[in-house]
Amino acid sequence: MKKSLKFLLHDVLLRDVDITAKGFFYFLAGFFFYTLSIETVLFLIFLNLNILTIVLILITLLISIIFAGLIVDFSKNRMNLLVIVSIIILIGDIIAALQEAHFQVIGAMLIIFASTIYITNLQTVIIHESTILNRGRLTGYLFGFALIIASVVFTITAQNLWAIVGVELCYVLFNYLYIVKEYSYIETKERLASNLKLRELVFQKPIKGYLFSFTMLGFILGYSYPLSFNFFSSSVLYLALFVLFLILTGISLDNNGRKWCFSAGLFNAAVIIVFEGIFGSLFSDFLIGITIPFCIVVLFTFTGDFTTKRNAIRYRGQIFCVFLLLFIIAICCGGLVKGLFTEISQLHPSLAWFVEIKNRFNIFLLIVMILFMMPFPEILSAKEADWADTIKSIYIFNKNSICLYYKDFTDSSEIDHLPSEDLITSGLTGIMALISEITNEKKNLRIIDKENSKILFSYGKHVNIALISTRSLPILYKKMEIFMKTFEREFEYELTHFKGKINVFLENTDPIIERYFK
Repeated sequence: MKKSLKFLLHDVLLRDVDITAKGFFYFLAGFFFYTLSIETVLFLIFLNLNILTIVLILITLLISIIFAGLIVDFSKNRMNLLVIVSIIILIGDIIAALQEAHFQVIGAMLIIFASTIYITNLQTVIIHESTILNRGRLTGYLFGFALIIASVVFTITAQNLWAIVGVELCYVLFNYLYIVKEYSYIETKERLASNLKLRELVFQKPIKGYLFSFTMLGFILGYSYPLSFNFFSSSVLYLALFVLFLILTGISLDNNGRKWCFSAGLFNAAVIIVFEGIFGSLFSDFLIGITIPFCIVVLFTFTGDFTTKRNAIRYRGQIFCVFLLLFIIAICCGGLVKGLFTEISQLHPSLAWFVEIKNRFNIFLLIVMILFMMPFPEILSAKEADWADTIKSIYIFNKNSICLYYKDFTDSSEIDHLPSEDLITSGLTGIMALISEITNEKKNLRIIDKENSKILFSYGKHVNIALISTRSLPILYKKMEIFMKTFEREFEYELTHFKGKINVFLENTDPIIERYFK
């Protein structure tokens, strides 16, 4: 029973989460820095709460979203950009710590502008390192744990801005002196090549449908937002609820599918809004504590899923910002419509029917959205989820076509009739070279398609990988890419000083294969 429970928990929580502990820590540090920056901005708004401050912050946010995607997509070295933007955020914190009201507002505006670029950039790095099978959980875990740590730090520092500056300075130094040297992400012209424009991508059928639904959810959230809600007066229990739904949303997205989880989130929001009308403001707080974390994880996961194909990689930052911009604008519009309805009902108490419409308007919109989503395609398809069943065998061979490792996943008797591994890898190397000569192109061969068998190729610094599968799935290419990095890192010395001995690869590669392909 214990083994089965352990297996079930691993299957739900950690299945296909192919990221090292060190890599998770790097990302957690980045999300912590962003979360602490946002909490600082909220605190500064709370200290200088007036209409002018809110308008300035909102205008800064909208402008930063418009430019963030362009800046991030223009930058090739994403880690260097993280360092630069984190320094700008630190400067904003220093300005805000000068205590004067106008300095605090200016500091908050600078933090907002730089933080938007920062999280957009960090999102593209997360997309690069995650897959469609683990992106929801990674986002939920990272945001959830980062929010806990940032809230603890914010409490310990007693909301002292200079203490927060000290904490963020430590991160900036750690990021510059250690993380950037340990991890790099530099885009190439080949990966960024696209024959589509941003407008054409956004208006593709599945993307525009989910974009419209996500925008309408923003409108409903703005319309339902309790004006009396105070972030800093919320309890530890409320923070726990917020973190819990960050993590639960990520788990649900990866295990139950994107479309079902999004529809279930809309249904939950509708139920809470109904109870809000019966029991009052308590359920308004629940609406914020459940819907906002749901929207955060959905935003990161969906925009990641939409930008994994070759034509979309070039626009990763911009697509993320399009979703975010429309969502923020919709929230503002929802708030304005609610204010308008409230003003009319107060000026004309006799319009009882109008008050009833005001209270039920968002429920009607949610029901329409759920029905509207019915024909949407599921992003996380069964083909992707069953990737392990498609793999037949894998060959790892060096640039001289010597097979370093081979594994068959089918347990078939046909393996006895196959040529030797070295003969197969020599043939594959010859085919790759011949096709390059015939086409006169420097691009590497990605796939050989023969009816029910596909040979997928991945290329590293020292070795190449050929994966034989029944289907060509994006998840398989991603797993090959991650496996390649791990393999070349684990055997860096042996590959660099290779003298023909392959025993070290045959004896030590199985654990890595188990980790990424089983």
